[in-house]
Amino acid sequence: MPTFRRTLTAAAALAVLAPFAATGCGLLHTDRCRSVPESRYTAMESLPELDLAPPGARPQGPTADGRSCVDGDGENMLGTGRSYLYDGEAAVLKAFYAAELPGRGWTDGRSTRSFESCFTKRTEAGATVLKVALPYPGEPGGHYTLAVTVAVEGEADCAW
Repeated sequence: MPTFRRTLTAAAALAVLAPFAATGCGLLHTDRCRSVPESRYTAMESLPELDLAPPGARPQGPTADGRSCVDGDGENMLGTGRSYLYDGEAAVLKAFYAAELPGRGWTDGRSTRSFESCFTKRTEAGATVLKVALPYPGEPGGHYTLAVTVAVEGEADCAW
């Protein structure tokens, strides 16, 4: 009789744990993107800095991704952006945003990438990162983007 109970207990435990093993514990994971209120998306998409551009920059509309939400391990974030055409030099763009954004409450996040500037600020959308992805060097008339990332929970930083 004790062998039967151990077998039954083991079978019951296996029946409960097997779905977790098969899905990589996916059943324990909640979809944080579905629980994000629409107001956070609206606050992110209506940041006035997305319309901030130097003279000569021409808006091209939202980035190809439009609105996004990534629900990943430790990096749950909302995202949006705008694309611009610019005939000038990337250094002028970088200097424009470096001068304008701190006056609007953004902190320079010191991006380690030479083709990108990164700023952080707490907005109505939450902990927010604004990246300016510059055109490639030597490409006059190149595209550049303003990409906004908002932490679904926790803090955001320029490492994203």
